[in-house]
Amino acid sequence: MAYVPGWQNDIFVSYARVDDQPLPGASDGWVSVLVDALRTLLAQQLGRAEVLRMWRDLQIAGHAPLTPEIFGALRGSATLLLILSEGYLASDWCWREYGEFIALAGASTRRVFVVERMPVDRDRKPAALRELTGYPFWVRDRGDRPPRVLGVPVPTPAEPEYYHRLNRLALELGGELKRMAAAAPPPPASDLVAQRP
Repeated sequence: MAYVPGWQNDIFVSYARVDDQPLPGASDGWVSVLVDALRTLLAQQLGRAEVLRMWRDLQIAGHAPLTPEIFGALRGSATLLLILSEGYLASDWCWREYGEFIALAGASTRRVFVVERMPVDRDRKPAALRELTGYPFWVRDRGDRPPRVLGVPVPTPAEPEYYHRLNRLALELGGELKRMAAAAPPPPASDLVAQRP
């Protein structure tokens, strides 16, 4: 059961697999590290780890039909965490996930949280995402240097900006989950009786 009543998952993580391949010297990929840290911060905000349900396609069994399982999880998710990158833009599958979620969520993008792994030109973003501030996890260093992705190969205390941005993402995503949970209709009285010890 998810934190937000009425949903199978609180968060569906949509990302390109290329963005989660570990670099030499790193045991986990960039997306995995971000999601694990975000899960910890959200659990602390919500007060309990076991109530938070995040879905990534790591959970799919090798023999499961891909499309029905992914789209079932997507339809049952309260929010979408989208990791925007060149890999995401190049993936037809990622666009299908995004399109399906937007079709279900309607005109509101309040339930969509966009992490920019690297800068993406505004014109290349989907129209619904162009007005969102998003959560950039990259910086432009001084001079004419190219943008740098934060937390590569892994986040370290020497790079506090990664943690500042992660904290902002967690606070705002946690706030939306709390808002949605508070707005959910109360469970039927029979469910309350069944939950008593």
